[in-house]
Amino acid sequence: MRHFYEENIADNQMELSEESAKHIVRVLRMQVGDRFVLTDGKGTKAIARVKAISKKSCAIDILEKKEISNKNKKI
Repeated sequence: MRHFYEENIADNQMELSEESAKHIVRVLRMQVGDRFVLTDGKGTKAIARVKAISKKSCAIDILEKKEISNKNKKI
């Protein structure tokens, strides 16, 4: 499943940043109903589904959201 970064992840629905939306719509050619993973880089991970698309925007539903613990990860 594809992964995308978004600084802030909503609880239920949201609009993706213009950069992510363009990549999803123009490059990957994702369609309504396609699923992917969002992360905020701070320990939040979410499963999202494309709800609506246009040339420069992408509305999504957040299906599942969870906090990932970094306690045991070594860098």
